[in-house]
Amino acid sequence: MMVFKFPFIALTSVTNRITGTALSVYAFGFGCAEMIGGSGTSLEMMQYLGSQGYGVSILAKGAFGFPVIYHYLGALRHTIWDHNPQLLTNKDGNRASLLLVGTSVAATAGVMFLV
Repeated sequence: MMVFKFPFIALTSVTNRITGTALSVYAFGFGCAEMIGGSGTSLEMMQYLGSQGYGVSILAKGAFGFPVIYHYLGALRHTIWDHNPQLLTNKDGNRASLLLVGTSVAATAGVMFLV
């Protein structure tokens, strides 16, 4: 039985950390690919993913696009809160978290279907 419900604002904060970690893993992977495979290896990998059909291409764009968009917007949210601490109330924090998630999902969907 769960006694404590994790607040939504805390879940979005944890997600921000997870997306930051994902971006670090991507950067490390692309860096290693370039060092091991030579200049242009990352480009070749992306071109290969793009040539594997529409479904694979969409999933690859989403897997990379969501962490970039979410983490960027999460950082923007925290910067706004740092400069305007009066906005960090439970009500406004939840509203900002909903806006963060909704905007990130919508922007990722837009990126995924770009040709």
